[in-house]
Amino acid sequence: MAQQITPFTPSDSANFEFQASLDGSPYNCICTFNAYGQRYYLNVYDLVGNLIFARPVIASPTFYNVDLAAGYFDTSIIYREASQSFEIPGIAALPFPARPAAPPAPAPASGDPYWANVVLLLHGQGTNGGGTFTDSSSFNQTVIGYGAAETSTAEAKFGESSIYLYGPGNYLDSTASSLNLEGGDYTVEGWVFMQHDAGFTDLAIMYSSFLDQSLGRTNIGVYATEALVASEQDHDGDNLSQAQTGPGALSFNTWHFIAEVKFGTTLYLFLDGVLVGTAPSAVRSNWAGYARIGRHASGGFDDSFYGYIAELRVTQGVARYTANFNPPTAPFPNF
Repeated sequence: MAQQITPFTPSDSANFEFQASLDGSPYNCICTFNAYGQRYYLNVYDLVGNLIFARPVIASPTFYNVDLAAGYFDTSIIYREASQSFEIPGIAALPFPARPAAPPAPAPASGDPYWANVVLLLHGQGTNGGGTFTDSSSFNQTVIGYGAAETSTAEAKFGESSIYLYGPGNYLDSTASSLNLEGGDYTVEGWVFMQHDAGFTDLAIMYSSFLDQSLGRTNIGVYATEALVASEQDHDGDNLSQAQTGPGALSFNTWHFIAEVKFGTTLYLFLDGVLVGTAPSAVRSNWAGYARIGRHASGGFDDSFYGYIAELRVTQGVARYTANFNPPTAPFPNF
């Protein structure tokens, strides 16, 4: 009669496992070493992990069988002392099923290769009507809201909320000199949801970086004609450089991704990942300054931002884009 013969390899530190067909169904057999009793035990489980029985492994001599499965199965399990093997009469040998491989570790999230250069990162997340504006960059800038500046859940590009600024006196400010874009390359980018206002006649500023209260500045914003504009002006208040689109390029009441990039001596302007304008970069001095979001330094009603801002990121020393690119489809990483 054919039988399963499974050589037993004893070990007092590792379990010995094999599978056996008992009464026509497969079962998992696991031999464990009991250090207290100094002997092996045979544990038989069904395939869903239920223990059927456990009993000491009693060896059978050549001419006598001790059935380890007696009382549980008609099929016998014999441990043969002479060959140090388990014998199960009437079936062919079955290997113990391989344990499933551990699931692969998730790939690490892709970070920002220019993270060390990010001097401001405002995701715009917060409670509805909240007045806290958290900088998620490693610089941890202090950003203060003025007027009715708030986080709002009425519109959100990603997550639950965005920054809401509506008209004169509602803006964000920071006096950190690292936010001043003097000299070198830079990238200012973010999502905007512009709202139209009857009094909105000139320029709404998303982001301004200043060398001085009224001199030397970098601006990115939108005209009332829905033309997007990026501009630079040197510390003498002249030598103005502007890259801008024609009227109607940026529509209201929808999210747009805009970016202003300085690379070398050229200013680049992007709308939804498309290069829409270039200009020579203005000569600027390395004065200390500050940044303002939603309003020009000396601007009044006409210079105020109307709408929502999300994922505003400022990168010092790096021109991230000089040609068309795909706008981000997720929040910017925090590392």
